[in-house]
Amino acid sequence: MSAIKNSSSKQYIIQEIPLDRKIGANGARISSGITSHGLAFNTDPDLDYFKHIVPCGIADKEVTSLRRETGTVLPSEDVIHEQLISCFARIFGFKNLILKEN
Repeated sequence: MSAIKNSSSKQYIIQEIPLDRKIGANGARISSGITSHGLAFNTDPDLDYFKHIVPCGIADKEVTSLRRETGTVLPSEDVIHEQLISCFARIFGFKNLILKEN
């Protein structure tokens, strides 16, 4: 279990997500010697749009979101973004991470 804290020090608990629902995606592609990669994490999208497609070709997994799974009001997208990057960096062993604005 992990926690996200927003700037007002409220704590938001992220529960373990059941494996029967899809909350995000990642991908990589190599073309002409160039690697492209991406990460998507469903925080609070309109899940009705996913009824019209088969995300990642996985037909037997329902799409979900952080909002749906936690049932709470989420912190700002900036807070979620920062926490996602921090967790990713920690898990993959990145140190001295510098976050830059667009």
